Amino acid sequence: MKAIALGGLIILLFIAELFSYIEIRSHGHAKVLHHYLFKDFNLKKIECACFLIDNMCYHHVTGIDDNISAIRKNLKNRTDSIYNFYKKKYGWELIPIKKILEERKKSQIWIENNFKDKIGYRKREQFFSYDEFLIRQIDEAFEIWHNSPFAKEISFKEFEESMLPYCCIPAYGRLQSPKQLQALMPVLKGLDKETDLKSIVHRYHKTISDLRDINGTMGEKAAKGIMSLYSRDENCLDIAHYGCMLLRAYGVPTVVDHVVGFRQLPDRHYFCCLYNTEKKEWQGFNAEGSLPGDSDFLGTPTLNIYRDTYAAQKETPYFLRNKNEYVPGYLNQPCMKDVSELYMPVCKVTLPFHNKTDNRLAYLAAFSSNAEEGLLATTWGVIDKKSNEVTFNKALLDVLYFPVYYEGNHAASFGKPFYLHKNKGQISRHYLPINGNGQDKSAMLLRKYPLKQSMQEQAEKMIGTVFLGSNDSTFAKADTLLVLKTAPTQYLEEYRFSRTGNYKYYRLQPPKDYPHSTISHLEWLAKRSGYNDVLPSTRTAITSPRQRGKVTTDACFVKMRDAKIKEMEKQPQYDGNPLTSAGGRKNITLTLKSPQRVEAVRLMAVHENNVINAGDQYQLYFWDGSEWTLCGEQTAEYEYLLFNNIPANRLYWLRDITEGQEELPFFLTSYGQQRFIYPDIIK
Repeated sequence: MKAIALGGLIILLFIAELFSYIEIRSHGHAKVLHHYLFKDFNLKKIECACFLIDNMCYHHVTGIDDNISAIRKNLKNRTDSIYNFYKKKYGWELIPIKKILEERKKSQIWIENNFKDKIGYRKREQFFSYDEFLIRQIDEAFEIWHNSPFAKEISFKEFEESMLPYCCIPAYGRLQSPKQLQALMPVLKGLDKETDLKSIVHRYHKTISDLRDINGTMGEKAAKGIMSLYSRDENCLDIAHYGCMLLRAYGVPTVVDHVVGFRQLPDRHYFCCLYNTEKKEWQGFNAEGSLPGDSDFLGTPTLNIYRDTYAAQKETPYFLRNKNEYVPGYLNQPCMKDVSELYMPVCKVTLPFHNKTDNRLAYLAAFSSNAEEGLLATTWGVIDKKSNEVTFNKALLDVLYFPVYYEGNHAASFGKPFYLHKNKGQISRHYLPINGNGQDKSAMLLRKYPLKQSMQEQAEKMIGTVFLGSNDSTFAKADTLLVLKTAPTQYLEEYRFSRTGNYKYYRLQPPKDYPHSTISHLEWLAKRSGYNDVLPSTRTAITSPRQRGKVTTDACFVKMRDAKIKEMEKQPQYDGNPLTSAGGRKNITLTLKSPQRVEAVRLMAVHENNVINAGDQYQLYFWDGSEWTLCGEQTAEYEYLLFNNIPANRLYWLRDITEGQEELPFFLTSYGQQRFIYPDIIK
């Protein structure tokens, strides 16, 4: 009897302890834990409930259903119907793009006729039970996990992060369970029947791409939420969010990773990463643009890569900092984990730290033209006050780093800029060839960013381009007036015809092995006198003081109008915009009202406008050892800038404050040539 009484007492104490535990862990969601204790007893689901509840405070996702307005629901149903028709007729993989584009024209008319005003989501106030939602989320995620051939082998911890959560980006998205998402996107039905992960992602990508293409761009009529998948007004945040959540709903363990900057570009980017159980590795991809396993899906080297987690990560600056210590906002996130080693080599580097500060953290910052003070902190380390050192465990190779900590919200330097390079298996630290010594000097600058190899290669493909003259619109009989023997440059340059005559038709004919007219700007030139239907010509580029006389000689020519084109300036080959071209055309033809003598052309290769633009305002900075300091400002009169009395042997940064984002630091050789940190110094 005593044993029974003792056993009963132990059970009562256990129950009391259990209820106390539930009360502590429930955070107001005791109903969820009670459900898995007394209605559907499952220890793993209890653990899942605790996991979701404990970290819920970091994820402020709306608990109110967004009710799609009637007009948007009609648009969605219409688009789904069109897609399903062609899917049934051709199969999802073989729907002709021609058919999709034909439907786009009809859709744009439908949208124009039905969307009289900007109509968005209408919030429908309704009772919403977080507890009921959490139970549904856990049950559905569990069912998918155990039934999916792509998820059965993942560990419970991996399941908790890559399938269980109701959101994949902190404080973003809507509360929709896996089966609710499936119901919202019936066009994806059968996605989980594909035989491998690449096929699933390919089908997802192709389906969403077709939905977007049916409607095209909608501008201000575009909506957020699930309707963001139905127009070409996409952004990487929505693409990654819905790609991740929908793939999870169909049994693929998926998370979202992001970068706050690329090595040479200031862009932020979100993308997906799934777990390949067969290869036992995480594989990153753009949900609507690449496949798992594609090694170059990010396109260009990035800075550190972070994973958006559901669970709080105690090794982030959010938790490591001292009270009141400033942390840059993009790193001041509790649910973020540096996973750079999954994508590229990382290494450990220890630096001396002798500055007096109450801070616990220091950073390695990379240059970014968009960042505050031109510095983007990308990886962190805890300052060891005893050894006067700070160790960074996830430094990247071949990135120019500025060691900094923060005084208030101002970045303060504690070491010289350096980069890490691996050669013959050995990692070494390198410093730039700048010392700050010498007298002030003058500098003539031509660019704010290096010439991109892809742009140069594209220009070189235009070598062999032929200019023809003919009085036959078919050019069956034509005379060769000029052959390009060198690649066009990123400046407007003049090319005189080797022979001239009176022709009604002139043509730019690209080489046969590259039939694309990738010229950003083209002008057909004739002598000023004798013609009425003409426009003033654009002067050629002036890239040094001695070329200023070209302004007068350039004015001797006028540019010819095309008799068939009413608004030539709206055509990409004539609009003067270096970012646009008629690259999709096999040739460019000028049609005149009657035969006339065209004697030359001025043309420019397509490029990304990183040369000096006349009329833009520029600022020149130099790194003074602790921060970027302004040393000159001027408005460009021509396609070069001349700065006098600037500090010698420094690292410089040229800012175009009128337009553009791409900028990189450089130093000047003894001959005055600009040498950019990438790729001139660091490959």
